[in-house]
Amino acid sequence: MKQFTRAALSAFMIVLGVALSAFAMSVFVLPFDILAPGVTGLGRTLGIYFGADVSLVVWISNIALLLLGLVVLGWRFAASIVLGSVCFPLFLDLFDAMPWLSAVLSDPLYAAICAGVLEGVGLGLVIRAGGSSGGSDVIPIILNRKFRLPIAPVLYAVDFTIIALQLPASDLESVVRSAIYAALYTVVMDRVILLGRGSVQVTIISDKYDEINRRLHALDHGTTLVTARTGLLKRECSVVMCVTHIRYLNEAKRTALSVDPGAFITVSSVRDVSGRGFTLGVERLPLDPPAE
Repeated sequence: MKQFTRAALSAFMIVLGVALSAFAMSVFVLPFDILAPGVTGLGRTLGIYFGADVSLVVWISNIALLLLGLVVLGWRFAASIVLGSVCFPLFLDLFDAMPWLSAVLSDPLYAAICAGVLEGVGLGLVIRAGGSSGGSDVIPIILNRKFRLPIAPVLYAVDFTIIALQLPASDLESVVRSAIYAALYTVVMDRVILLGRGSVQVTIISDKYDEINRRLHALDHGTTLVTARTGLLKRECSVVMCVTHIRYLNEAKRTALSVDPGAFITVSSVRDVSGRGFTLGVERLPLDPPAE
């Protein structure tokens, strides 16, 4: 039941993220001539030079790339991107059928800001759920699996090429709006991916490490003891390392200082944490070993 609930929640987040991304593209990016990356940018490029329908190009491109992923990388990979590959053009068609949505904003600068925020939230939700919107992501992944080429540079090269093809038909204001849009969605996407994962690593050096360790355990903080050597006297000592959520930082520091006011404490920001107690279930262990 837990696995089904988790899978359903992930699917919902992917669909919601793809919907927000399609909404940003249909309502703000395309109507206000903002340079678009990915398959939508490819559709806009073909629309500029050949009058192609953007939505139709997105449909054909996503299906073709989905089939390519199926043939080259197998059904498991195809299954991981099928939801995003199908839902994105569906939502794009849905929002294109509501032209009144584009009248919500008339200022191109506000449109670029809204597009960046919505796109960032959408992509962040998709990535956070472990999904993919398909599209231009498929090519870098295939090249990585087959030829060990790094994904990020290849993806940037593909998107840069698609954006560069749109430049001849764009003025300076459009380029500036596009830069604002790209910067915003990158920042927002990063924040959404890390939302709720703000953790810190507290490093405590003290002769009373054992008591500090026990006190932190009593407060349900996980710890690791590391053997180190002091720099001046070359004396061996034990270091208590504790990774915890940022909201519990002061609690951990106060606990250590209450045991040893002279404890040497450093705090470092942790970008992401995986493992028991954070992304895996944790079993409560007794503080003392069982009596023999």
